[in-house]
Amino acid sequence: METPQNARMELYFPSDDEKETYQCEIQFVDDALHLTQKFDDGSYIYYKGQEVGPGHYQVEAEDPYGTSSGSLHRFPDSLIFEGYWVDKNNDRSRDEGMWRIYIDPSS
Repeated sequence: METPQNARMELYFPSDDEKETYQCEIQFVDDALHLTQKFDDGSYIYYKGQEVGPGHYQVEAEDPYGTSSGSLHRFPDSLIFEGYWVDKNNDRSRDEGMWRIYIDPSS
């Protein structure tokens, strides 16, 4: 099990020119990826997923508001992950977009 690494997550929405930025923590456990998205109020969303090919991960999360899933991809030894995410909310609404995660090289 690797030590968790600090990272920054950027979320991009198809209908908006703005992006949202969050602190996160990423950890690799064997062929699995664990990702914790942190919010300013102290809450978080915990994603967990398996490697489905070299550098390609499918992740899922469940939180009080619904379920989330996504894909994350990176080149070997890259500190940047990119992918697609979908939030399916309990009220039957849906949010989706792209995300980019920058791993802090000093962590």
